[in-house]
Amino acid sequence: MRIDTVQDLLDAIEDLDPSTPIRLAMQPNYPMTGSLRNVCVERGEDDSAKAVWLACSDHEDYGCPREAWDECEFFPGSEDDE
Repeated sequence: MRIDTVQDLLDAIEDLDPSTPIRLAMQPNYPMTGSLRNVCVERGEDDSAKAVWLACSDHEDYGCPREAWDECEFFPGSEDDE
């Protein structure tokens, strides 16, 4: 997924409060949840951004697979976006 895809998905959510926490959903079976801990940019020798890395927390608790994987408000990006 690319930054523009994430921006488009977030912009499409109506009335999104900027203080809304970001949660991570990991694995559809026995779903685990976590939080976003840090964001960093990997830069090339010419100082251009090569990738954005999202650092997540350890597993915090169990999530709901129906909400996180089956009935998302938005469809996840295709593998072509990676």
